[in-house]
Amino acid sequence: MPRERSALVVEMDGLLHEWAEWTRTSLIAGYPRATLEQRLRDEGGVLIAGTGAKVEPTNDRAERTERAMLHMPKELRDVVEAKYLYGFTDTDGARALHLGYTAYRERFQRACTWLDGFLRADRQRSVA
Repeated sequence: MPRERSALVVEMDGLLHEWAEWTRTSLIAGYPRATLEQRLRDEGGVLIAGTGAKVEPTNDRAERTERAMLHMPKELRDVVEAKYLYGFTDTDGARALHLGYTAYRERFQRACTWLDGFLRADRQRSVA
């Protein structure tokens, strides 16, 4: 049975705030903003011996959300980024994206539904 929309938005809101904070401190446009050594020092992590250095995930939920965001349709991703990465109010985000307020809120609802579906499918794939 599908969850009630408001409960879904509340859950996704918390997840997206966590993702945005992680993104602002760890990444700029998908690329590390600090050296590997700096990220290890600031965020923790472990270097693993092998063919190269690897940083173990520092925030699994935020990293799963980042993977989802890379697959999210652009029209939905733009709304999420306006709201969470750039901190726009809904009114300012709608204006920045040249949308009406209602269309902006509708896209945000769709983005939450899309993200929830992607993350559920991702969890099922990782279990299988």
